[in-house]
Amino acid sequence: MSINFSVVFWTVINFVVLMTALNFVLFRPLMKFMHERDDKIKQGKEAGAEAEEKINAAKEDFEKQISAARILYEKNERQKQAAEKKAKDKALAAALQRLENEQSARLLMLENNEKNQEKKLEDRTEELAKLIADKMI
Repeated sequence: MSINFSVVFWTVINFVVLMTALNFVLFRPLMKFMHERDDKIKQGKEAGAEAEEKINAAKEDFEKQISAARILYEKNERQKQAAEKKAKDKALAAALQRLENEQSARLLMLENNEKNQEKKLEDRTEELAKLIADKMI
């Protein structure tokens, strides 16, 4: 078996031509596509990271607003309860004052009735005393 150098030469030439053609037709466009795809993936990851940061910042801001709203709500509830308690205390004080006034008025009326009854009793006693004195004489 002998090596035919012309066949080897033309085979090498065909291989170089084929590789050059494939390089221009297939490998370069494929590599360009792969680099563009990698760039898009990197941009997507960066955009995703930025979006995640924005979401986290918005979430923290939301939590702060919710916390502030809770604090404000609780403060308003305490003020409302204090106002209700004050109103109840005021109403109770007014009712107590009214009861004290009524009690004073009733006591005064009872004292007047007692004086009237004593006066009537004295008058009646004087009448009876006069009647008894008249009958004895």
